[in-house]
Amino acid sequence: MQFLRAMWRFLVAVQLLPALEGGEETLVGGQAVLEGVMMRSPHAWGIAVRKPSGEIAVHSEPLERLSEKHNWMGWPVVRGVVTLGHAMSLG
Repeated sequence: MQFLRAMWRFLVAVQLLPALEGGEETLVGGQAVLEGVMMRSPHAWGIAVRKPSGEIAVHSEPLERLSEKHNWMGWPVVRGVVTLGHAMSLG
């Protein structure tokens, strides 16, 4: 069992190497939604849910940063509140 865990970690690390070598830090977060999961990165978001038929429906869209439109939304305290509100509205 311990060997399988170590092998799994190794395979995951190998799969992540191309993303890590790009030099850009990869930030991805997620949250549970009813019968599925929503994942969000700095540039896009996506959701996958299981339909009653058992099929998995997937939807994704690009994500625009509000701080690029309005400079004041990039201020530290304001940015946190805006990000929390945006995450709640997506999920």
